[in-house]
Amino acid sequence: MSDLTRGATPQLLADGFMGGGSFLNPEKILLDLSAPVACQKPLGAPHSAAEVVAHIDFWQNHILDELSGVESKTVEHASESWPAVDPEGWELLKTRTLSNLEQLRRYALEESERVLQDHETVGARLEVYLLHNAYHWGQVVLLRRMIDPEWPAAGEGLTW
Repeated sequence: MSDLTRGATPQLLADGFMGGGSFLNPEKILLDLSAPVACQKPLGAPHSAAEVVAHIDFWQNHILDELSGVESKTVEHASESWPAVDPEGWELLKTRTLSNLEQLRRYALEESERVLQDHETVGARLEVYLLHNAYHWGQVVLLRRMIDPEWPAAGEGLTW
């Protein structure tokens, strides 16, 4: 079966979780993002950058539980996947989110072909989460730019 009908290769999935191509690496997005800036909600924005990261982390934990065989709580409403963020917990959230990305990368590289109970492969499931993450990391970048239009500094982003 060709990769076109199978989906992304394990390496492409793994690389995608850490940015690449037209996407900034999440480590770079979070590197110097302080709690006061992360928790600030720009005028008109429905969420702060911290809330978006918490949402990313919520779903990363969900899929990691699923892939490791841990029973995940059923999510009845979208609002349940948007946990509140305490500024004092921001650094821990950043660390956990990046650590979870590394675990997702390992699953992509080592278990993409494994078939899950619903007959979907780990790789196919990870593609959905990769797209979900890309969408929300873009929101974090936009929220940062709304608060600090000079971020990222020249040469540190995707500008040329």
